[in-house]
Amino acid sequence: MKKKIVIIGGCGFIGLNVLNYLLNKFNYSFFVIDNLKGASSKKNLKLLRKYNNVNFIKKDVSDFKFISKFIKKNKPDIVLGLHGQVAVTKSIKDPVYDLQSNFLSIFYTLESIRIHSPHTFFLSLSSNKVYGSKTRGLVSEKFPLQFTSPYACSKGAADQYLLDYSKNYQIDSVSLRLSCVYGQNQWGTEDQGWISWFINRIIHKKTIRIFGNGKQIRDILHVDDLSRLIFMIIMQKNKCSGNAFNIG
Repeated sequence: MKKKIVIIGGCGFIGLNVLNYLLNKFNYSFFVIDNLKGASSKKNLKLLRKYNNVNFIKKDVSDFKFISKFIKKNKPDIVLGLHGQVAVTKSIKDPVYDLQSNFLSIFYTLESIRIHSPHTFFLSLSSNKVYGSKTRGLVSEKFPLQFTSPYACSKGAADQYLLDYSKNYQIDSVSLRLSCVYGQNQWGTEDQGWISWFINRIIHKKTIRIFGNGKQIRDILHVDDLSRLIFMIIMQKNKCSGNAFNIG
């Protein structure tokens, strides 16, 4: 029987690129779960349809009954939580959806794994926003956490639950604290995906609004490098589990 990889948010920018990478590395059965609420998800679904060996499910994993039943039935070897609400501005406008998308979805998946499939490896994406909005320069994972927006709260809470479930329930899990990721199939907006947004505005000779004082520092990482890293973590998951890593 083939091993199973589940990618939650596989129609999103990062999810689709990671899927493309892993399809060339593993002869596994792939499942993509996506609620198609992301700005780019419907566009990327057309690309996903080209793969015959990927099972697509349109559902929201903040539905505990669904994800619990799915994990119980399939008992996947690997679950990648590459989904979520991605903008601080939107989290302020709609903190309820942000909580559901970034925290409850992760918590319910963790709990489903604990109950039904404790040998599943779970990797999820967090954010450098867990360190606060005024952080400048390099910080280590030991830097004090400071949540300063609903987005930071939801990402940070999920991050901490992953570490706690690894410690108390021996669930193999890893949290990746990302900064800015860019690359192909990113449909950037003014709120998120600023590199592709800037390029789009420049190509169409439109103005770009700069928020703040113009002195902000941003770390950028190409999505191919992130995909390669996730593959490396999967291959060495026994050494990586129980940790949160700053990724840049």
